[in-house]
Amino acid sequence: MTDFTSEQARSPRRIGILLVHGIGEQRRFEHLDWQGRDILRALQQVCEEDKSQFTVEIASSAYAQFHADADGWSVGPKGCVRALRKSNGEITHEFIFHEVWWADVNETYSLAKQVRFWLWGLAIWAYPKGRGVRLHGFTAVTSPRQPKGGTVAPELLRRGLLMAICSLFLISLFPFGIGALLIQRVFSLQRIRIFETLTNFLSGVKIFNQRVRFGPGFSANADFLDTLDEPPRVSVRRRVVRSIADMAQASYDAWYIVAHSQGTVAAFNGLMETPFAWPGYFAENRWREFCARGFGGPGAVNCSAASTMPRRPAWAGPNEIAYRAKIFERFGGLLTLGSPLETFAAIWPARVPISRIPAFPDGAVWINVFDPVDPVSGPLKSYGGHIHSICPEPKNIGYAGSWLFLLSHLGYLTWNSKGRLAESVARWFLCGDPTPVLKNPNTFSDNDRIFRRRSLYAWMYWFALGLVLVVSSGVVLGWASSQLFGFLIAHCGAAGAPSPGFHLRWPFGCPAYRWPWKQALGNPVLDIWDCVAAAMISMVGTFLAGVYSRLAVFRGDKDPIAPPPNLGPIGDPAPPTAGLPRHMSVHTLSDGARETLENQVNA
Repeated sequence: MTDFTSEQARSPRRIGILLVHGIGEQRRFEHLDWQGRDILRALQQVCEEDKSQFTVEIASSAYAQFHADADGWSVGPKGCVRALRKSNGEITHEFIFHEVWWADVNETYSLAKQVRFWLWGLAIWAYPKGRGVRLHGFTAVTSPRQPKGGTVAPELLRRGLLMAICSLFLISLFPFGIGALLIQRVFSLQRIRIFETLTNFLSGVKIFNQRVRFGPGFSANADFLDTLDEPPRVSVRRRVVRSIADMAQASYDAWYIVAHSQGTVAAFNGLMETPFAWPGYFAENRWREFCARGFGGPGAVNCSAASTMPRRPAWAGPNEIAYRAKIFERFGGLLTLGSPLETFAAIWPARVPISRIPAFPDGAVWINVFDPVDPVSGPLKSYGGHIHSICPEPKNIGYAGSWLFLLSHLGYLTWNSKGRLAESVARWFLCGDPTPVLKNPNTFSDNDRIFRRRSLYAWMYWFALGLVLVVSSGVVLGWASSQLFGFLIAHCGAAGAPSPGFHLRWPFGCPAYRWPWKQALGNPVLDIWDCVAAAMISMVGTFLAGVYSRLAVFRGDKDPIAPPPNLGPIGDPAPPTAGLPRHMSVHTLSDGARETLENQVNA
């Protein structure tokens, strides 16, 4: 196995890159192979321009799965992909790629998962904020806020948009369900995985909100052993926190996080995790090694096992914390691509708390790349300007990865995209200056004409998609109703009963529209009320699902509430003793910050 910490590799500038994937069914290293490939190609292009040599190598594993269809990559804190830049006969840069893989936390597909997903998906617009969490350290974090104090309107608007999108998904059941069945029967194909794929992909969002992880049945609890009776998002966060610890211990000259889609929420949670929660993410031997290297130890807190999430390990002392300033001492920045963090800030702020304890170095930057054509992303305006916040002000830049509505979410760093944002990102990692990304000539802000034009295009796409779904659903509903009522009337023995192909009009005498191709299907009339009925069914069904879930289902998703212990001066280290590292002093808050936090605790 390749050792990336050899003596030869210590002389060049060592740069670590941590990739975090979004929702999906990615296998191990699949996201690294996809997203890392775009960054590596960009690095190679930059090196070719300055006549330097660039090579890539994989740290392969000596072990492989039985009957494996591919060679194994090594898993561990040393990284699995290394790229070298050589100039003038000397290696000048070494790039080490790591990956946070959490797709296995998603639940196994089953009929029960399908039912739970649709119930949750149709009611996601009504999911409660969950502000009632009072676990240890809640006074050390603050919720993201809309600019100028925030208003109710953005939340209501986003919930309304989510409800409309949920209605579109429900109305798509009519045409897609019939279409999948016809394709399967006509072409003798195996089962069509449209809804299975949709369920598995979008359940990645559901994982971050639900209280327990389910197995294949309706009531089976399938929590991982190290997160028994804890939300599955704790398992995701554990992967991120441990990977951040690996980056901190690797002695990189600088290291960065590149997160995509829902992975931006996981990465942000890891970056903002409070220092007294860190021991719960480690095994004892790993935590002891972590502390021995000066990244953790005693602090001026007193935690109980019952007041933290994840629970405090039995072997951890009540005052053991992570030294965040030391951990992020060489952190260069965060790059978020297609991030839904603004939606979380408006609807589920408790899932994305911002730490009040300073930790990031002054040079760390946060660049958020969005595209109005990407329905997931958006400019982040709720994560800056917080007093005592360690969160850097997000620098929002728009970038058109693709004109296709869904592919735009995947095309930010695509090498063939216009403008090659990946090349600017490569230059940022190469020189440590984010200016090439921020000044890319093909980027735009959230108030220029490109943003407005692409926003208009996105709304037109949504309107066209909704119109197509409503009309197609009306066709299916009208055909099904005509067949059903015609069959019932024909078998009632009534004189002059219509044939099964007769179309029974919907009420109110609305004018009908005739299509030649409908006659060939035995249903000569398409009534406009077929489309209206399909739209009404979807909207009413979505509303009822939201109300029912808000009253009955989502009540079980609340996190535990524990009385806050006496935290003391949050963030302060323990009293000075021999052998404590000097960097611990940077955790001390200002007098005003400490007074504010202590007042909140005492209240």
